[in-house]
Amino acid sequence: MNKKYISPLVPKDFIPCDWNEGDAPIEVNTTKLDNYIRGDVESQLKKYLYAIMELPSSLELKITPGSDNGLLYTISFGAFRGYKYFRMRKNDYAQVKDFALATSLKFEQTDNSDLFSELKQETIVYFSNPCNPTCELISPTKIETICRENPSCLFLLDNAYIEYHQESITTSLAELPNLVIFRTFSKFWGLAGIRLGTIFFNRNCSLAEHMGVLNSKHISALHDSSITEIFKRKDEITTQRANESKNLEKLAHFIADKFNITFKKAGNFVLLDCKDGLTKDAVNQYFFQYKIAIRDLSHLEDFEYSLRFNYRKEAFDLMMADLI
Repeated sequence: MNKKYISPLVPKDFIPCDWNEGDAPIEVNTTKLDNYIRGDVESQLKKYLYAIMELPSSLELKITPGSDNGLLYTISFGAFRGYKYFRMRKNDYAQVKDFALATSLKFEQTDNSDLFSELKQETIVYFSNPCNPTCELISPTKIETICRENPSCLFLLDNAYIEYHQESITTSLAELPNLVIFRTFSKFWGLAGIRLGTIFFNRNCSLAEHMGVLNSKHISALHDSSITEIFKRKDEITTQRANESKNLEKLAHFIADKFNITFKKAGNFVLLDCKDGLTKDAVNQYFFQYKIAIRDLSHLEDFEYSLRFNYRKEAFDLMMADLI
């Protein structure tokens, strides 16, 4: 029987450490836009988004109500454009599978190592980088090589956590005509509640014409004030996230040593791999005693004894008390 992940009910007094958002979400005051029309807001947001993500102005950028919506639109456009196949890793972002299955594309899932092997022509390939939950990080050089070797394929690169890996951010990738890149503001920037995603791509992309239908009717005063605040505080937020990443690494080493388990780290989360069910239960109980939520990944193939933990300062302070 296939297992399907259902978000667990977390008691109100628990620290929700299995969420995706960055710690300390950005708080903003929504201001009334007396003289703005929507086009003015979109134009201002794009200016800030290019600056925040350090994109060259030669790239096309589209604003969407969340990165998952952007993925849905793009997969649909790809099927309409005449692509025939859709490929993704079996333990990648589950919703994308449903998006693809809702189209005429012939769907296939692979192991991580097989994702780019023996690609058929006119295939859409989706992959998150870094991958959640496997923590695999594919280098920009490899991505560029794969795209150039398969010009008839379209690659959808989901960079939800890429800001945590500055060494993997390169504008040269986005200049490839068969690569579409997705970014979100719900992780590193802590703006999960406002639903804001971006799609950027080379103007020679095969889907460029179809992307033109995407507009920004969902943009509001909240988006305007939120992105303006990030633009002003970018360096401060980046420093904060770097410190959180160091603390998460420290916490992961502490847990790994305490229970004799292994871990992998990506973005603002770690994958804890236990050797058996008893060890996994012990780790679960350890988090439970501190009233810290942790995600069980046993619904995924090959992750029966794995847990995922996201950084939260409250949790870090509680658990680090054990070191004193």
